[in-house]
Amino acid sequence: MGRTYTREAGWGSYNSHVVEIASPKLTRAYVLYGEIHELSQAIINSEVRYTVYEYGTYPNQSDGVTWLNVPGPHQELAVLAGELAHDVRSALDQLVSELVLENGNIPNRGNQFPLYDSRGRWERDVIDRGGGGVECDYCGVTENRSSPLFGLSDAQVKVIENSQAFNLPKDKRAAHEFSLLRELSNIDKHR
Repeated sequence: MGRTYTREAGWGSYNSHVVEIASPKLTRAYVLYGEIHELSQAIINSEVRYTVYEYGTYPNQSDGVTWLNVPGPHQELAVLAGELAHDVRSALDQLVSELVLENGNIPNRGNQFPLYDSRGRWERDVIDRGGGGVECDYCGVTENRSSPLFGLSDAQVKVIENSQAFNLPKDKRAAHEFSLLRELSNIDKHR
């Protein structure tokens, strides 16, 4: 099955297939990243330009308007970026589910890799949530409102906690990889 990761690494002892489960999504994300890079370069170097304006860019301008000649928006680029965000989020969620299984537990619908830039939200949504569920009257199933990391060991939760944006100073959190991933994913889903 491949190499075994050790407790010293923070994840406990499990086989490499835990990581291999997410590998196809990560491979696809890497391919998409390359496509995005190539398309971005083509857009930047293209002759197709759009004129846009910004108000109040330069104080010495009498009308307060700056005209810029910039590359225009590109729909294919937006689609590729959304697909990349989806694949990376999916790979992280699959990693959590596989760790739950490796720990001898059963993943639930609420298991996912959390992405937080607020320690307060992390504590509320991840640490303070207990197990159990709520009966859904109209559907006859139990909805699990446990922590998204329910079923992981304390060491595994700590590794994920240490990777969160809220560990950075407030002015650096928005540029953290997970903050950017969450924002791109939400833009792709909702806008």
